[in-house]
Amino acid sequence: MTENELSNYPSSYILCYVDGCKLKDNCIHYLAGQHVRDDDNMGYAVYPSVLKSADGCKWHKEYRVIKSAWGFDTLFHSVLQRHAATLRQQIKDYLGGNGTYSRYNRGERRLTPEQQEWMIRLFQKYGYTTNLLFDHYEDAVDW
Repeated sequence: MTENELSNYPSSYILCYVDGCKLKDNCIHYLAGQHVRDDDNMGYAVYPSVLKSADGCKWHKEYRVIKSAWGFDTLFHSVLQRHAATLRQQIKDYLGGNGTYSRYNRGERRLTPEQQEWMIRLFQKYGYTTNLLFDHYEDAVDW
């Protein structure tokens, strides 16, 4: 993981500076907090009071690199016209609407492996078993 990757956290991302946390070494919130951008001077943060919880930190999120994906043209290339509108609507409903669908299609947002798997299963339910690929793939930090 590079410093540039860790300083590319999303805007309004929750950062952590709790040095006493046992989970900090593999927590993306803590790792991002160690690479704050020069132009960021305020924002959301995890407070040291999380150390008082018997259940551990509820904000802990393990650092992982995922194979993200975007773009739906390849998926829809062989889809029959009678299925296309229904498939698109189900994906829009799953992703959160028209605008969000478009952002994932254009690559402004990236699909997680779990989202990709959901979409592949959807196409399989309609009988599609080949060419179940997204247009683009990229390794990325799972924020």
